[in-house]
Amino acid sequence: MLDSMRRGASTWIAKLLLALLIVSFGIFWGVSDVFRGFGGNTVATVGSQKVTTTAFDQAYRRELDTIGRRRGKPMTRDEANRAGLPALLISQMVTDAAILDAARRLGVGVSDIELVRQIQADPTFQAGGQFSRGRFSQILQSNGWSEDQYIALARDSAIRSQLIEAVAGPMPAPKMLLEAANAYRNEERVVSYLQLTPTIVGDIADPAPDVLKSYFEERKVQFRAPEYRKVVALAIDPETIARPGDVTDDDAKAAYQRNLSRFGDPEKRRVQQIAFDKPEEAEAAAALLKSGKSFDDLLAERAIKAEDADLGLLSKAGFLDPAVGEAAFGLAKDGDVTGVVKGRFRTVMLRLMEIKPAGQKPFEEVKAQLKSEVARERAVNEIMSRHDQIEDARAGGAHLDEVAKRFDLKSVSVEFDRTGRAPDGSSPTGLPEAAKLIPAAFESDVGVENDTIPHGANGFVWFEVTAITPARDRPLEEVTAEATARWKADQLRARLAAKAVELTARIEKGEPIGEVAKSAGLEVKTSPALKRGEPAEGLGAGVVSAAFSGPEGTATTALGEDGSRFVIRVKEVNEAVFFGDTDTSRALDKQIATDIQNTLQEQYIRQLRNDVGFSVNQQVLSRLVGNSPNP
Repeated sequence: MLDSMRRGASTWIAKLLLALLIVSFGIFWGVSDVFRGFGGNTVATVGSQKVTTTAFDQAYRRELDTIGRRRGKPMTRDEANRAGLPALLISQMVTDAAILDAARRLGVGVSDIELVRQIQADPTFQAGGQFSRGRFSQILQSNGWSEDQYIALARDSAIRSQLIEAVAGPMPAPKMLLEAANAYRNEERVVSYLQLTPTIVGDIADPAPDVLKSYFEERKVQFRAPEYRKVVALAIDPETIARPGDVTDDDAKAAYQRNLSRFGDPEKRRVQQIAFDKPEEAEAAAALLKSGKSFDDLLAERAIKAEDADLGLLSKAGFLDPAVGEAAFGLAKDGDVTGVVKGRFRTVMLRLMEIKPAGQKPFEEVKAQLKSEVARERAVNEIMSRHDQIEDARAGGAHLDEVAKRFDLKSVSVEFDRTGRAPDGSSPTGLPEAAKLIPAAFESDVGVENDTIPHGANGFVWFEVTAITPARDRPLEEVTAEATARWKADQLRARLAAKAVELTARIEKGEPIGEVAKSAGLEVKTSPALKRGEPAEGLGAGVVSAAFSGPEGTATTALGEDGSRFVIRVKEVNEAVFFGDTDTSRALDKQIATDIQNTLQEQYIRQLRNDVGFSVNQQVLSRLVGNSPNP
């Protein structure tokens, strides 16, 4: 059950909820600003559920922090308001609350042991394929959750997932729909075709001067020289200033000792667990073991399969419950059984099934890696000092190329237009953070001191515009060769298209395609079996699409991917036969069933929101998302 809930939460359920936000955005703003029964600590009321100011504020801060990390600089609340983030977030929380309200009214719940298994199986909290308590604690801390808060959130999520999956869980696609989809997807067609290449048109002479001049004047804007900006850029990051050669062996050995767990596998243990609802039941089971019963007998009496009792191969830190981990690692050998263990969630008993000893890589094997890491760590700590030194130098009037020489760094000088192209049409190389720097350069000017651009996780890019070449109209004399080439290319395309239309018309009138080909000096070719949407060697997507434009005998023309033209005639239409027990049909069944599930779920959630009803306290919401910068 947990596996299915987990899969649902991480795949189509999550995707649909995201898609639903777009729909609910419109619904949300359609709600009138009526304050019904609000307290000062409530942002929204959904049925019997309330979205508290604390819950919304924490979620909002996490969103701002996540977006800020992604784009490399903090996002202010004013920016978030303009982007519509508060509306999207409150809409998502309203949807979650509506589902949870409906689930609780139906008595849906999740047991502690299932919740523990779900958390342990979440890849987010795993390291090396196993649950990591350290990673679990780190992620919770970075999101501002206590363990109790996260477990409550995880429980609510599991409950919501159960309801959603019950409404739109796995289901087979209707056979009639499968057959129709199969007929459309797997119908095959064979076409006879002629390929018209530039040779059929022959050489195109250069245009007469008056023709070229007229062509140029009609398209003068296409030949306009863009504005160019010349920029000097300087980037620093830990990799730029790191000096692994300065790290001594002693420094690397100290790092090795601090990180022993990284360079080896910790000891791991596989245990079986029996969980008891009441401590008295555990004490009674322990007494039975002392009287001669085996752990297997206890499993059988409680109808627990061996694989269901198995917690997996875990390190001590991998156990979600520290008390259970301590007990598991307190057993001496395979087959040993603990006494009664009072765990965080339930009282349990454990049997040790397997011990995998710890392993360790020698220092010499990882010395070079450690020196690079130590150097980078020092460089991270040094970055801000270097940043301040460079800023001081700039404040003193030094240009970036001078700064680079002073601090033994490397600057680059590049000229480009708004698309990032150099005057010779090439793409400049070595330009740091080009996607951000290029538009920033066109918002700046010569002599302007620009803000730094974040570079990676810990670096900075400085840039200065040193010259501007304005956009200008270029005279025909400057672009004669380019204009002539364009005119000839346009003529070639037009003549090929006209020839294709001419040949197609003859076929449509009943002339055999072989005779048409012979008269034009072309060869009739036959395609392999074609399917909709599937590429065919030598035939572009346009040709494949044209093959399905009409019934057998249809003649039409299509543009090839290389600029050539095709004249095609549909030679054969082979209807698809449906076989239910094949990999292809099973994949189609799965896709259609998923589409149906998504549609049902979207309709259910939309109706649920309408039925439950919800109100948003705009006054409280506005206070929470005020225009102050994100702290």
